[in-house]
Formats: sequence, structure tokens, C-alpha cells
Amino acid sequence: MKNFAAIALVAGLSLGTIACSDDKDDNGTNPTPTPTSDRYLVTTAGSSWITSDTTFPADDAESPSYDGSDSVVALAAITKLGKSCTPFVAYREGIATDTTFMYTENGKVFLYQNLNGFDAPIVEGFTITNVGLGEHWVQVADQNATGDWTALERTSNDLTVQYGQFPLTGKASITIRGRKTGTGTMTINNTSVATASYGITATLRFEIANPLNPATPIVATIPLSGSYVFGKNVGLVQTATPAQTVVVSGTPTGNQEVDLDGSSSTVVRYTIAN
Repeated sequence: MKNFAAIALVAGLSLGTIACSDDKDDNGTNPTPTPTSDRYLVTTAGSSWITSDTTFPADDAESPSYDGSDSVVALAAITKLGKSCTPFVAYREGIATDTTFMYTENGKVFLYQNLNGFDAPIVEGFTITNVGLGEHWVQVADQNATGDWTALERTSNDLTVQYGQFPLTGKASITIRGRKTGTGTMTINNTSVATASYGITATLRFEIANPLNPATPIVATIPLSGSYVFGKNVGLVQTATPAQTVVVSGTPTGNQEVDLDGSSSTVVRYTIAN
């Protein structure tokens, strides 16, 4: 799967369920639900998933375009940042295009993120050479969650940027939060699959020294959002990110807009290895 994020399949409680939910503990309050640890992340080596991918252009999100299909394969477990995790390799036309690392623990799912250097939507002419936010395991799911959780909060003073002949420095920060948004079902392989859905929001902020006006730094605040949908005994079955436009302020040519295309990826077939 190429991206992470947004189409929650939320299932509300039925009236019958509400009518029967009157069990109480000795103090007259509802007891704490028993934690579950069902298999929503499949890590068996050799398992595979076929996805259908769509792009939503930022300048015309109402006119999505089909972006082809990926084949995702689970490989044997490796150790990364002290955790045994599964590499999920995405293939397009037989060529490996991306690898995602995940592991599950106590009903939670964690995603590896390298935030030291990446393609950030800064205006034309600016090249980020180092972000310095580190490598982390980020919690993206929790089947027992009853509220929001903070998946990551980090600040770096090691941001370096090249602007023409000017090497610039600055600060970078990121905050990532998650929330369970509901449960539901999807039909895949002509089979109904129970799902759990999660919303992820992130705020990425860059503050860069301005070579032409030191009193006014270049500031980019980038809000990102999306969701993951996991299928019970199937794994990650859907991701999506919305299209949006980000405003970067304080550049040498004034405020500039940067378009970020949205995307979605949905599993249409899968094979779970024994």
C-alpha cells in the first residue's frame, strides 16, 4: 500500500444491543470491557494482498484517477529498533517499489517511520537535506482504544535546507495522534470481513532561517490526516489520504501554496499463508 489514511467503516450499536447492555459491577457502574487481542495484522511470511489504487488530484479532487494495482507480500520477520517486525513489500509490474515495516503487540499495531529525511512539500527551490526527527515505531491502531492516543511528539533543531547557494538551518516538529473510529465489514474475495477503522492526524512544522529577511523565518505548517482499516485475520485492507493545499508563509516571494494529491488503496484479493 502506498499511503496511509481515510475512509472509516463505522458501525453503530443496534437498539437490541443497547437494550441488553445493563450488566453492572458491585458499584453500580458498567464494568471495564475485557481487552481483546484479535489478529488484525497478518504477519505470516508468504501472505499476499492485491490492491486497487486511486489518486485524487489536489486541483480537482472530484475527478479521481485509477492508479493501477499493487501486489503486497509479507516477508520473514526481521528486527528493527529492537522489535521483531514484518516487512511488507509492494510490487508494481513485478518491480519492488516500497517496503513498510509493522508489528503487533497487545492488540495494537505499530508502523516504522524514518523521519530523518523525506520528501517534504516545501516551495520550489528549497531542498531539505536533513530533518533530524529520528526513527520511531508509531502506533496506528489499538483494538481496545476508548479515546485518542498520542502516537509521537518530537522536535528537532537539526533541520538543514539548501536554497540556491544558501545553506540554511531551522527547526522541525511533528505531532501524530490516533483514534479508533469504528468497526464494520468489507466484502473481499466474496467473503465478509470484520474490520476496525482508525483515524490518524499529524501536524508537521518547519521553521527555516530566511536568508533575505532574518527577522521573518520561513514557516510551513502541514496538517495531514488519513485512516487505516484493518480486517480481522486479513490485515491492512484499506488506506487513504485526502487531497489538500498547504500554505507556506515567509518565503522570499511571499506566501506560496503547495498542492498535495490524495490517494486511496483498497485490497481486492488476498491469500493468507499457512
